[in-house]
Amino acid sequence: MQIEDLKAAIAVGFLLTVILGPIFFLVIETAVLKGFKAALALDIGAVFADVAYIILLYYSTNSVLKDIKDNPYLFFLGGTFLVLYAVFTFYTERKEFLNQNAIQEKKVISTPIITANNYLILFIKGFVLNIVNIGVLGFWFTVIVTVGPQLDMNPKRMYSFFTMTLLIYLLIDMVKIFFAKRLKSKLTFQKIYYLKAFVSIVMFVFGCVLICKGVFKWESLTM
Repeated sequence: MQIEDLKAAIAVGFLLTVILGPIFFLVIETAVLKGFKAALALDIGAVFADVAYIILLYYSTNSVLKDIKDNPYLFFLGGTFLVLYAVFTFYTERKEFLNQNAIQEKKVISTPIITANNYLILFIKGFVLNIVNIGVLGFWFTVIVTVGPQLDMNPKRMYSFFTMTLLIYLLIDMVKIFFAKRLKSKLTFQKIYYLKAFVSIVMFVFGCVLICKGVFKWESLTM
């Protein structure tokens, strides 16, 4: 791998870790509440969604990519999914909070038992929530059209670049997950509820943003 390619991969990988999307907050929440492995399973699922988009973009023509990237229906669909998921999650967590309000002053929080099936569910959750975020498609589209020509669209260099980018992203996220996990000892029942409610609200906002983008794109197409 050439030094220039490595520098570009580090830059994009770092940028990917600091983008404040719904997955960013969900990974932090999972790390705090369920531990390192659970958050990593969720994060790897999100990475597989990135890989799916990268493959789609790499093997498609530019005209097809532009049509997909600017399709308002995809923004509506992805935004609606995130909004419904956020509302459902907020409702269920609120209901649980009200049912267990009597024990919110407890200082010891039981650690949930995470099984292999739970890891698989978290993996699928990360994949689905990242794949419906059409902004992820736009991000990788931008990366390919800007970085691709610098790599001469060489398949070997492109493969090395994206592999290194995602590895760097995962390594930095693992550090974030490690430090987030250490917050668990400071949580109370009430703080856990507030954390989950905050993540639900963030996902609701991101969903609304996607829907609004879909409306604007629809209006621009019909004008």
